[in-house]
Amino acid sequence: MAYSTFRNSRIQIILLILSLYYCRATVDVSSDAFIKGHMKPLGSHREPLAVEELTSIPNPKTFYDLYTKPGKPVILRNAAKAIPAFSLWTDEYLSEKFGNVQVLVEEGKKENRSKGNFMTSLKEFVSSYKTEDLYVVHTIPKEMREDIRMLPCVSCGGFAERLLDIVMWFSSGGTKSVLHNDGSENLNCLFRGSKELIMINKNVNYNALFDNSGFSNMDVDKVDLKKYSDLMHMDLYKAKISAGDCIFIPQFWLHQVRSFDSNLAVNTWWAQLFKFNETSCQQNKGDTYLNPAKYEFATYEVLSFRMAQCIIIYIERRNQILGVMSKHKKATKQGFKKILKRSDVGPIQFSVVFSAFDSNKDDAISFDEVQELPYEQLSKLFPNWQYEPEGEEEEMEPQRDEL
Repeated sequence: MAYSTFRNSRIQIILLILSLYYCRATVDVSSDAFIKGHMKPLGSHREPLAVEELTSIPNPKTFYDLYTKPGKPVILRNAAKAIPAFSLWTDEYLSEKFGNVQVLVEEGKKENRSKGNFMTSLKEFVSSYKTEDLYVVHTIPKEMREDIRMLPCVSCGGFAERLLDIVMWFSSGGTKSVLHNDGSENLNCLFRGSKELIMINKNVNYNALFDNSGFSNMDVDKVDLKKYSDLMHMDLYKAKISAGDCIFIPQFWLHQVRSFDSNLAVNTWWAQLFKFNETSCQQNKGDTYLNPAKYEFATYEVLSFRMAQCIIIYIERRNQILGVMSKHKKATKQGFKKILKRSDVGPIQFSVVFSAFDSNKDDAISFDEVQELPYEQLSKLFPNWQYEPEGEEEEMEPQRDEL
């Protein structure tokens, strides 16, 4: 009896072992079922980190020191509510006052850069946007900028002197951007609806996620974590903003954005500020909402597409040089030659370039001297950085990343 019981127990153990072995052999633990978040919306595979939030607008120096200089995103709760457009820009107001303004409309609220766009009047868009798959993405014309204000945190210190563009984003909600980055600083203020952003730090090596320059082709609704496996090892940040909030997105931070409900936002782009100009804050104490209608932007509205691209590229190139020399107050001739080589400027006449930058003729190049050289002179010194578009020059709006 005891032997029979022992024999049966041994048989059961053997069968259990064989069963476990069979299961292991027939189930691929690397299959889709074992990859958390595979073929699900971006951000589903891991718990995201929170973006810092402030309930009051910081002064320009604090904003520079804590957020723009280190490249750290921040949400400014209720910061947009003092901007006139927050209350004024109803559908009726926009249609009545700015109905004849021509705006660029993108086809498809889920961003697809192979789709087209077209121009129409704002009045026509307002009459149809609630029932059609359309999205206004347009540089705000000067007459509409009278209703906009820039936040006090960028009212002095040099921010206003580096403005690139101010853009309106208008839809019935349901928009989904690609995962992308911007080559400039970005402050987005939301007047209607809500937005949700998934973000990745610019200091992470995220090149494996890109199929194209500046953005990824991944389906943000069904992320293939086998193809984009590097994503599983990256920290994600998540931000949710509502009507009245603003969010600062530092340049080169990856972000993917979804919008909900009737959605209207305005964002301002500016070139990275490497040095805060405290002198400019002596008259303006940093508590002023600047009127953008009084400032010049390197917009596609004012400039041809080609010229605007040239200016933006040279701003980025200048920033590239400044980034390489950011740890040095001055560079000698030999040091500056190494900096230019690292910046990949191409063939140049170094003696001519050095002389142009060395404005005080002390045989050294300072950070300020690089920053202050005019765009026109910069473009002549580095002809191999020249932007050459394919085909004929066009007077039109470029494709922009969704916000």
